[in-house]
Amino acid sequence: MEPNKEFKMEVNIQKGENEQTNRSLVGFSDQESLRSIFVLLGSRPDSKQKLFSRKVVINLEDIRDLNNKIKSKLLLHPHYECLTKVTVKLDKREIVEFGKWDDYQDFDWKIPRKTEEIIVRWEFLIGIQGQQAPRPHKLIVKIGSTPDPRSIMRELFSGTLEADHDFDFLLARTTAIVEFTEQRLAEELLAVVEEWNLSLKTPSEISHFVTKLTQWKSLISRSIRYSIPIFSMAFLISTYYRIPQIQGDMDLRFPWLLGSLTLFWFFTHLGDYLANSAYQALMEYGDSSPFEITRGDTTYREQLTKDNGKKLTKSMIRIVVTIVYDLSLAVLTYFTLNSLNLK
Repeated sequence: MEPNKEFKMEVNIQKGENEQTNRSLVGFSDQESLRSIFVLLGSRPDSKQKLFSRKVVINLEDIRDLNNKIKSKLLLHPHYECLTKVTVKLDKREIVEFGKWDDYQDFDWKIPRKTEEIIVRWEFLIGIQGQQAPRPHKLIVKIGSTPDPRSIMRELFSGTLEADHDFDFLLARTTAIVEFTEQRLAEELLAVVEEWNLSLKTPSEISHFVTKLTQWKSLISRSIRYSIPIFSMAFLISTYYRIPQIQGDMDLRFPWLLGSLTLFWFFTHLGDYLANSAYQALMEYGDSSPFEITRGDTTYREQLTKDNGKKLTKSMIRIVVTIVYDLSLAVLTYFTLNSLNLK
């Protein structure tokens, strides 16, 4: 859509004998127009961003749909030609940049590389009522995977995160940033991105039981860590009262005490190992990739599904072993102490 007023800028430079320079701007007679040119030539406009943490699955058609929605929104405003650029970050530090939207669409994505991030930029000039010069606007949508826990810890200890919003930015799966001079248009563009994000499909849902396990991973870990040494100590103490010879003979009491402390040390470390192992498996469970674009993405998503199954099995084995062990010692302790009462 062409704006009503013609946008025109002309710079004339003339030099005389005394090397004086005469510069003139033609077509801008008011302060607001000069401000527009100042913004055009390098002044940083206002910016606003919105973060989306929702897990989604994105394919090529979804990216096309977002571009169509943005272009449709721009048709409602007097604007100049919109330039769309796409940057795709692949694994093994490979980056593919497209200066035009058609180049991105025509690219053959049947490649073995895995997609790590996609950044789409829309750069355009918006004609604003009452101003002769259009204003530059830019919308950036970045789509990526949530960093793994090791990457998050590395960022936290690196000192590069200066505020809470930096941490939120790190965890966001989709980020929309708009640089604007027209507030209403900025809000409309962010709303379009939000609506698009909500329309995306999500990864395959896991069962309610597994969801609760991952939510209670800290409680499960503490239960394993402390229950094993506690039930072990209870059983060892019951054997002291069950065997009269130990109570009356100092020569037997010392070996019993030394053996009990050794077993208690062993089972304490066993509880720590099982607790840490179960917690790590539950924390890493549910890893997913948002991309279904390249053949490498398909292979990677299949591998993640297998890995999630192994992590769930690993955590369940630790939980079952702990429950069986604790129940066994509880039963043994009960019958040991009960035999004393029968006597």
